[in-house]
Amino acid sequence: MNSRSKMISAVALLAAFAFVMPSALNGAYPNKVQDCSRCHGPASGTYYESIMSISVSKTVLQPGEVYSVGIDIVIQTGLTKRDTGYAIEDLGTSTWPVWLVSTAEQSHYDQTMTAPSTPGTYNYRVWGESGPATSDGKTDYDDYTITVEQAPPANRPPTVATLANMSGAARIVMNLSASATDLDGDILTYTWDFGDSTALVVGSSVSHTYIAAGLYTFMVSVDDAHGHNVTASGNANVTAPFILNLVTGWNFVSLPLVGYGYKASTLGLISGDTVTQWNPATKIYQNYIIGVPVSDFNILPSTGYWINVPSGTRTLTLYGSVPTTAQSKTITVPAGGGWEIIGFASLKTTMHAADIPAMYSGGTVSTVSAWNPVTHAYSSWLKAVPGVNNYLLVPGQAYWILASASGTLSYAP
Repeated sequence: MNSRSKMISAVALLAAFAFVMPSALNGAYPNKVQDCSRCHGPASGTYYESIMSISVSKTVLQPGEVYSVGIDIVIQTGLTKRDTGYAIEDLGTSTWPVWLVSTAEQSHYDQTMTAPSTPGTYNYRVWGESGPATSDGKTDYDDYTITVEQAPPANRPPTVATLANMSGAARIVMNLSASATDLDGDILTYTWDFGDSTALVVGSSVSHTYIAAGLYTFMVSVDDAHGHNVTASGNANVTAPFILNLVTGWNFVSLPLVGYGYKASTLGLISGDTVTQWNPATKIYQNYIIGVPVSDFNILPSTGYWINVPSGTRTLTLYGSVPTTAQSKTITVPAGGGWEIIGFASLKTTMHAADIPAMYSGGTVSTVSAWNPVTHAYSSWLKAVPGVNNYLLVPGQAYWILASASGTLSYAP
């Protein structure tokens, strides 16, 4: 073999060796150094059109997000070997994050890629090969661009303020309210469970009426429509109604609860019963007869009433709340003094008749009288004789007081 032949053989051997070894130093396509155009650009060699096509699953991504590059390569005919392969070049850094040479007759590849961790625009070139890595192989490339955007902050759950505990009587409306904040500005939905097996109610401020006495746990759930549902809860202490027992004849009563809005017609009496109120300024009684729809009137706190039961007995179940703040009643009597009927919006059982003068301002209370509906007799306490008949004041009962002048009755419930 002459020296020219030996040189050609040596060059061919080096070329074949270069084909199977990646070239990371010169930035060239790793497995096609025989093709001059791989290293020196299109002006130095031939690139074939329609040898390859690519598709990119997603081009706008978050940092570190995975996407796929679909690569389809046409297997060339008339070749002694039909190997296909591809490589992906990062045009911004002139590096080769991916290269692959197949030994099978394969025409489609799905290459998984990972977006860079820094936001920005990135350009890539996909090189595809059909045929052996020799001068009869054909080469094509396609470019694609991805945009990496700054990842939005994770959605945060709302914060719900602590709910206040509630107290009140059965069948009295309770007003409940919840307040929540959301740092993401999400629209919040409030859903209430009142703990008494009634239907759920939606709204930041709601009303509810408990039918029976007991201790209930109510809860509000706040949903931001982004997978967050936070809750807050409180207790509702629902007290039992007040039971007022009436006997045959005239009963001297008052209502110790407030808030229900009773009228003479709605106390729970039956046809023929009579409710009577007293006007201390005019010294006139007003009667309302159950079943006769005229002269109805409101049942007011701190006020006493007569109820006449013609026969039998009555048990009145009266709903309302025990007041938690100081109560007062304005009393107007004629000049020189007069009588007024009072009661107490309270369930206290520690007050005595002798305590009433200290509750009255604007005049002097000299007499307090209680009525016994069974014996049909009065029992009176006199300021002039303070140690006699200083009886307890009973919730639900009424009392006559003799005041020297108009004034105000004030007391703590």
